[in-house]
Amino acid sequence: MASSSALFALISSVLILAVFLQSDCDLALRLLPFNPIRKFERKVVWITGASSGIGASLAKAFSKSGAIVVISARREKQLEEVSESCSHNGQKPFSLVLDVTDYDSHQKAVQQIISKFGRIDILVMNAGRSQRALALDTPLSETQELMNLNFLSYVALAKHVIPEMSKMGGGQVIGMPLYYAIYN
Repeated sequence: MASSSALFALISSVLILAVFLQSDCDLALRLLPFNPIRKFERKVVWITGASSGIGASLAKAFSKSGAIVVISARREKQLEEVSESCSHNGQKPFSLVLDVTDYDSHQKAVQQIISKFGRIDILVMNAGRSQRALALDTPLSETQELMNLNFLSYVALAKHVIPEMSKMGGGQVIGMPLYYAIYN
């Protein structure tokens, strides 16, 4: 009797370990009764600031989840590299070169995406940069550039995307918070 319960414990432990390792160490997601990642399947997700860092990682994650991904940034070469690295099941993100501080280009960019995919379900506004200096030592012109990129571009782009989302019954707009650091 003791050997059968020990065998059961061993087999259970091995199965739990196998599930854990197979789930890329994300056991909590693996044990849910549904797959939250599938929530993004066939959703049109537009990510700005996608040529590197968090934006590129988000593009890979959304691509892997089955979303229709649109990536934007100023740097075309890096954007294409991200697009190639995100290729999933024969589908790669649609690259749209965009300088988010060029507010006059926003409407055209939105219309390109609507024309190609019919909608925008999720907008992830990730473009931005930080300033690593004392606020008192930062010229006002630099602060204005940061505000244009990290705040006003988000507002301006959202003003074009939200009406399109409303026509389709809604959507999600995510603004990645960007702060500039102040060091003593």
